[in-house]
Amino acid sequence: MRLRGKNKGSIFIENELQFKGIFDKHFSGLIRFANRYVLNRPIAEDIVQGVFIELWEKRDTIFSIDNSIQAYLFTAVKNRCLNEIRNQHVKDTNNFRYSLAMLVARDENHEHSRDEVEVTSAINLLPPVVRRTINLRYFEGKSIHEISAILNVSKNTVKTNLKRAKSKLKTNLGKRKNT
Repeated sequence: MRLRGKNKGSIFIENELQFKGIFDKHFSGLIRFANRYVLNRPIAEDIVQGVFIELWEKRDTIFSIDNSIQAYLFTAVKNRCLNEIRNQHVKDTNNFRYSLAMLVARDENHEHSRDEVEVTSAINLLPPVVRRTINLRYFEGKSIHEISAILNVSKNTVKTNLKRAKSKLKTNLGKRKNT
């Protein structure tokens, strides 16, 4: 949905029905997107709701953006997620969470940065079960319990696979940084 404001490339929300249409169309996708960053569904929901609240509160304001409302929403959610991660003061000495976040922060042209390619390559070097565990946990936002049910393994096996994957990724990514 592209909404026109007074200036070309800007959006202006005129009424509740129009806002509800935007909300209904984008809300669930934005939550999935946010959850890939913060790895916590309630926090992801809070972030997305905050973006929509801000959008509603500023509905009379013209947003000067060059792209569609979808691009604006995804960018706003991404920025709030990165702020949330930073505000959590998560100790991430090897930038593991940041690297995973980079994988989901691709621009509309799907161009891959060097970091994205390196992380994707490192993940692809993992054994299939470990790689599947990483994908379920960090890209689909599944809990340890959900992963154990999906893979039909114990919770301890899931935890062990995650630890091994993190260790291997840190080692592989560390070697690449040093070369």
